[in-house]
Amino acid sequence: MSKKNDSIILENSSLKVHINQTTGAIEGIYNKKTKWQVIRQPRLSMGLQILVPLADQRNHKAQSPDQIVSHVKMLSNEACELSWDKIVGERSGPLDIKAVAKISLKGPGLTFELAVHNNSPYRLDEISYPCFGGMRPPKNAKTFRTRVLNMCGGFQNTNMLSPFPQARGYWGVNYPSFITEFPGPACMMPFELIELDDQGIYFGTYDDENNTTYFLHEFAPGFLDSKRNRIPETDEI
Repeated sequence: MSKKNDSIILENSSLKVHINQTTGAIEGIYNKKTKWQVIRQPRLSMGLQILVPLADQRNHKAQSPDQIVSHVKMLSNEACELSWDKIVGERSGPLDIKAVAKISLKGPGLTFELAVHNNSPYRLDEISYPCFGGMRPPKNAKTFRTRVLNMCGGFQNTNMLSPFPQARGYWGVNYPSFITEFPGPACMMPFELIELDDQGIYFGTYDDENNTTYFLHEFAPGFLDSKRNRIPETDEI
């Protein structure tokens, strides 16, 4: 465990993780065994983001860049705790909402435990954390896709190389995107697999309550060729 510049570093024999101590964004995940740098564009990562509807605006958000971590508690070489003492809405300003995230390494796994305490007069419709950004497959990867368990008992696969899916409609989103919702016929269990040629990632949620979980995937800044849904192979355009 260490701090370097504006980063918290958690590390064990399997993973090395960089966390922005100002925003809480996950800016680096390095798999020591496979040499895969999972996040290659850390500026695309986000911290905590919450949807807080107002009476006259349903899509009112507490945007990630406005949520500044109040306290950092280092628990060990493999764990830390981040606290947000106030949440700031884009129109409402500061709200009486507090959040605490515990981030820990357990062998080859990275675990997030988030508690949100809402004392504001508004309901919270969505809570997004962690928000991984800049995730790219290893160089020359032939397979990079998501897999979820569908209602038929098999896996539904979605490719994340070219052609990248545009499932949400170009008129309603800023970036090419697709989303998987649990519970639903396309996702019967609250987990998603990221499959590559010779390795992968398991994303799963463990909640005391039966809340809806969304796995949202976006490609920023966009297509090289929108007619063929072709995305750039390089990290930068």
